[in-house]
Amino acid sequence: MNKKIEHRLINAFAMQQKGLLAEAEREYVSIIQTDVDNVHAYNLLGVVCLNTGRPLDAEAYLLKAIELDSEDADSHANL
Repeated sequence: MNKKIEHRLINAFAMQQKGLLAEAEREYVSIIQTDVDNVHAYNLLGVVCLNTGRPLDAEAYLLKAIELDSEDADSHANL
């Protein structure tokens, strides 16, 4: 993963931790548009969806993360 994407993920996660879920969601979606195979963005986007009462969206994003990396323990746990 390139440093710019990594920095954006860190910032989005910080927003998520502060409860700025809409902002974090927009950033995760933007990251995925740039880096379509970013397991971390799919996983964290799934968590945002869970926290905003959208379990079906969460499931889709978490399954995509697992599809990209079947050994990603965080995605499995979040699912």
